[in-house]
Amino acid sequence: MVQMKALFVGCSDGRFFGTHFEFLRSLGLVGDCDILKFPGGSKGLEKKRIQKGAILLQCLHGFERIILSVHEDCGAGADVVHLHAAAKFLRRKLPCCSVELVFFKLNGTWEIISP
Repeated sequence: MVQMKALFVGCSDGRFFGTHFEFLRSLGLVGDCDILKFPGGSKGLEKKRIQKGAILLQCLHGFERIILSVHEDCGAGADVVHLHAAAKFLRRKLPCCSVELVFFKLNGTWEIISP
């Protein structure tokens, strides 16, 4: 089994690709984490197929850390409320994993959100 350190869930909005990369690099996770990207980022965990994808990746790669994110000016309407809802779901479904919340800003910075 391939072992990954984490799962990063983010939005597919191209404006944030560089910032996501820099964030993951700052944590030493580039090349060592699974990445799920789709419109709305963590808001997408409301959909069953994306929930199943996150659970499957954990079964396949055994990560124990999940990083959920949304960003400023999201066209899909994702916000910090969606981060908390996604975190609640994942803590219930994957109790073996720690869950962290991040809000990305258009200026290339990010903010860690308290659980």
